[in-house]
Amino acid sequence: MSASFVALALSYCLGKGTISLRGQKKRPWLEIKRQETDLTYLNHQLRMLHKVHDGKLEAVSDIVQGNGFYDDRRIRVHSPDLYRAYELLYFRDERRLTPDVLQIVGFQGLAALWCDTGVTTKTKAVLRSWTDIPQTQHLADWAADLGFLPAKVRKGRLEFQGIYADDLIHDLRQVIPRCKMPTLRR
Repeated sequence: MSASFVALALSYCLGKGTISLRGQKKRPWLEIKRQETDLTYLNHQLRMLHKVHDGKLEAVSDIVQGNGFYDDRRIRVHSPDLYRAYELLYFRDERRLTPDVLQIVGFQGLAALWCDTGVTTKTKAVLRSWTDIPQTQHLADWAADLGFLPAKVRKGRLEFQGIYADDLIHDLRQVIPRCKMPTLRR
């Protein structure tokens, strides 16, 4: 089992990715769906998954009808290593964000979450979350452990203000792909 592959898969699940057990054999599949306008980042994610995976990675790409003007592009990836990611993220088949998962993904997970949900304003940087408020508090504690203090939890969002937002943006510039750099502009 590749620990770096599991960590990357979990990172992508912090934002738009999901892992589900499919088919008669209940094989784990990582699915990421994005609008056609975000195809560059979707291809980047698929390349990174191939890069850290040991051996051959089964991947399927297709087009799904979107809710708006643009269609959605979807990639689905299968690997036996995804069983471990599923066990960590889905406790009793319910998606749960735990401190253990956040410790595994580290700063790479924060960067992936930013690429999916991060926005900036003149005075703050905001990360939106799919989790409820108690789990969002796990995100705030995790950000503090990574050195980004203080993060305020408001309605399922993390807000970094002032110099703390500047520090976060500066560190994210070092690791996120070029196609997501516009999300860091103020």
